[in-house]
Amino acid sequence: MRVFLTGGTGFIGRNLVQALIERAWSEIRAGRFGSAEQTLENARSAGAESFSLVELEDEIEYQQALSNARQGNFDRFFTIAELDVRRQEVPQYPRSGRGDGWVDVHFTVSESGEVLDAFVNESSSPDFEEAALRAIGRWSFRPYLYKDKPLPVRAGIRFAFKE
Repeated sequence: MRVFLTGGTGFIGRNLVQALIERAWSEIRAGRFGSAEQTLENARSAGAESFSLVELEDEIEYQQALSNARQGNFDRFFTIAELDVRRQEVPQYPRSGRGDGWVDVHFTVSESGEVLDAFVNESSSPDFEEAALRAIGRWSFRPYLYKDKPLPVRAGIRFAFKE
């Protein structure tokens, strides 16, 4: 449904615009982003003020990114250098290790900065994998901010082991 209004500054126009903006916020909260975008367009056509529209557009974009991230669909992959590490732990060289080695670990940094879903992406030897996973599980980060709000991100690190 498209709503077109001319001279939307009157009482009916203001009420319609306010109702459309409230509806868009409700649709965002319900996770109906396509519907929220359509309602936003209707509000724009009805003469909504640009600051209200910008705020709604930003919220739709953020909520879509958040929903995607929570489903494991990340826009990009982060390196440790791109994130703000709060706490880190160096992996201990394992007793079963022989020689030098390395482990690439991938993980999610949650909205609160915790490490989740860590797994070994690749390694030079299985001997080093458990030590790398144990260490990354003790790391924490400052939450990554997207549109000034925390967003889970996918990241990775390579741990090097020297005998």
